[in-house]
Amino acid sequence: MNFKTEYTELSAKIDGALRECVPADIPETLSSSMRYSLLGGGKRLRPALFLSVVSAYGRVPNDCDFLCACALECIHTYSLIHDDLPSMDNDDVRRGRPSNHKKFGEATAVLAGDALLNLAFELLARASESDPKYVGVLSEIAVCSGALGMVGGQAMEFEQTVGEDADRLFEINSLKTGRLIEAAFVGGAIAAGRSDETDKWKAVSA
Repeated sequence: MNFKTEYTELSAKIDGALRECVPADIPETLSSSMRYSLLGGGKRLRPALFLSVVSAYGRVPNDCDFLCACALECIHTYSLIHDDLPSMDNDDVRRGRPSNHKKFGEATAVLAGDALLNLAFELLARASESDPKYVGVLSEIAVCSGALGMVGGQAMEFEQTVGEDADRLFEINSLKTGRLIEAAFVGGAIAAGRSDETDKWKAVSA
């Protein structure tokens, strides 16, 4: 199977898993806001890469792997909701339709992003409870999505000035976008039981 075919099949499975992720017994507006962005399209690149790395080591992805894959997408989605806010990038459109805050209001959009971030770590914790090796996946994703990774890159972007040099811009993009992709590669290797090869995957994603 080539990667394009595998990617298409994985994306469909990821979509199915994501539909089951959002808890049922939460306020209706919050649930609608979370689902609007989480299930409103997207390439599913990060979760697909994570599951593909697991498969590359000869193991069929299991339920814990899908929990981690969904966590990556929840984090990516929360970051898009928050990035679109008027206090951030102030974007009215996301994926060809109104951004979350234009649809549900700023307060609900903030809460939906917060809820998706927390949901991500709930999913990672659930995987870790089933198999201790997923604690390493949790740790990798936490670092890559936080102040040393995605969030740090966003902060640096706000600090940049006109005429910023190319090296600085590369660093911003490497943190803001690249680190969560790195987490998908490295996390997949850890989930597959190949923590000894994480440096190779970091090199691939650099």
